[in-house]
Amino acid sequence: MEPMNLRIGEKLKSIRMARTLSLDDTAALTGVSKPMLGQIERGQSVPTVTTLWKIATGLKTPLSAFLEEPQTEYTVTGPDEANVVLGDGGKMRAYPLFTYDPVRSVETFYIEFDPECRHSSDKHDEGVEEHIFVLRGTLRLVLGEEVPHTGTLFRASGLKISYVPQRADHLRGDPVTWAEKQGIDLTRFLTILRKLDFSRELFQRDMAGYSAGQQKKVLLAASLCQSAHLYLWDEPLNYIDLFSRIQLEELLLQYRPTLLFVEHDQIFRKKIATEVLSM
Repeated sequence: MEPMNLRIGEKLKSIRMARTLSLDDTAALTGVSKPMLGQIERGQSVPTVTTLWKIATGLKTPLSAFLEEPQTEYTVTGPDEANVVLGDGGKMRAYPLFTYDPVRSVETFYIEFDPECRHSSDKHDEGVEEHIFVLRGTLRLVLGEEVPHTGTLFRASGLKISYVPQRADHLRGDPVTWAEKQGIDLTRFLTILRKLDFSRELFQRDMAGYSAGQQKKVLLAASLCQSAHLYLWDEPLNYIDLFSRIQLEELLLQYRPTLLFVEHDQIFRKKIATEVLSM
């Protein structure tokens, strides 16, 4: 922080020069002697409140203008390795450059994606805008549209598949009523949710207000309650906390379903998968 005497002196001189006033002119306007004004400008003297008030009044300048810290024109910043948010098994790294500013309602992140990284993000609140600038590489955004695909899928007669998508923000209503409509064993469903650190009070709440992690737990628990020949899970660890991840691993090792899943987390893959297909 700049010493107050220097700050006041620089401000006084900048005002005087901007108005092309000599020290004699300034002394006449403020009633403060020329020698004293010179000492203040050179930082050799700290004016009393009375003297500063005379200067501010004579120059028709707010008193606070002499006391406030000068604002920097810009701030140099960069990624901080000690302050990083990881996603997709570490393949996405988000560094906060400028934290949320309540006055301007803006925040800025620098984000790195490893090659072939696929990140799914929840929708923003109404009125929120997101601006993305790609500095290097190619970024493809999929905004709700169907992803083009080709090929033929043959499905055996009577084959039952239990599918868990990446996102679960389509869920509405309380989980108990929803599970009953799905024909799921309610007792087993609620028991699994409790194992996934689901509080009982959430059973009565509308799932539309759940966090992304809570919504994902509902789909995972429902899938484990279904009697299926094949379980297809798309990135099951998305939005899942550490404790629930451990419980999910234990449930999968306990039930041992025929599971085909896509997951970037290597530790989870090593624990659960018996075969790995790299793409």
